[in-house]
Amino acid sequence: MKIYNLTPPYFLYVLVAASAVGKSELMRQMQRDNLWEGVPKYSTRDVRYKDGEIDDVKELDNKQIKDLPEEQRQRARGERIKKLKEKCGAGKGIVYYKNGNLYGIVVHEVLNVLERTNAVVIISDFHAIAQLKTGFSELRN
Repeated sequence: MKIYNLTPPYFLYVLVAASAVGKSELMRQMQRDNLWEGVPKYSTRDVRYKDGEIDDVKELDNKQIKDLPEEQRQRARGERIKKLKEKCGAGKGIVYYKNGNLYGIVVHEVLNVLERTNAVVIISDFHAIAQLKTGFSELRN
């Protein structure tokens, strides 16, 4: 198991707000100002692009499911679910369901960011935030 050097003490910020209020834009602006670094977050939903920048979700593949023919959508979604669970499930991170999609973060990716700087992640699910808090508390003990 890797030993993480978390000094000086950096902080993990969790942005929580309703959908479509600008969380991703705030995160990008703070990253541009070098105040924090985004934690990779994965999802079964399509990555959104705005003004040449992607949102806070990292691609699991290079597809936009909404652009696929109907018969290919279910297979592509199933492949994403499998990839997300392999990457974030089985004790490696936190997987949660929100607005018809699965989302996940990997704990060691959060810790890798915290070794360098403050970290930020957008999580709009309070149960997932509680899991994250519990997971980091257990790492300290």
